[in-house]
Amino acid sequence: MDPSTKLCMGCMNELGSDGRCHYCSYTDDIPHLQAYLAPRTVLDNRYIVGKMLSYNGEGASYICYDMVGKCKCVAREYMPDTLCERDSESQRLVVNPDCLAKYKTFMSEFADVNKVLSRMRNLQHIATAKDMFCENHTRICGGRDAKEIFTVKYRLSHMGTGQKAFCAIVYNIEHYT
Repeated sequence: MDPSTKLCMGCMNELGSDGRCHYCSYTDDIPHLQAYLAPRTVLDNRYIVGKMLSYNGEGASYICYDMVGKCKCVAREYMPDTLCERDSESQRLVVNPDCLAKYKTFMSEFADVNKVLSRMRNLQHIATAKDMFCENHTRICGGRDAKEIFTVKYRLSHMGTGQKAFCAIVYNIEHYT
């Protein structure tokens, strides 16, 4: 059986025998923003995308299920909504021709930052990507352990405002607070 049929797309916990999630209030009839990935999208034949957790001008973060590692994780998609849009049929990003140079430059920077962060796995305060791949004309960092992300979120919620801004820049976890 396909794992996405028995997982809640809101929290990636198993659905009950009645098809409902007993952990969160997410239901499949909750609409999603059309410019971003739809729940149940499969990326890299490995990650089942759930609901979007956050988005900003750089991209979006989604809760996911890693079918290889058999665990919840968070994937970050590079999707600068002012430079491109998503084709609703193919799910590919279509870049505005006038913005192609900026798009490629920023995507390269997105990849570089995440590569540097991934080398810092031994630091417990940094949520690092375990996987990075290209799909649908964009770059995706996958495999950030969901427990790790939410632990960092908890730590940030107990800091002062100046400390949050510093951590958000250094640790690339902007909207998890």
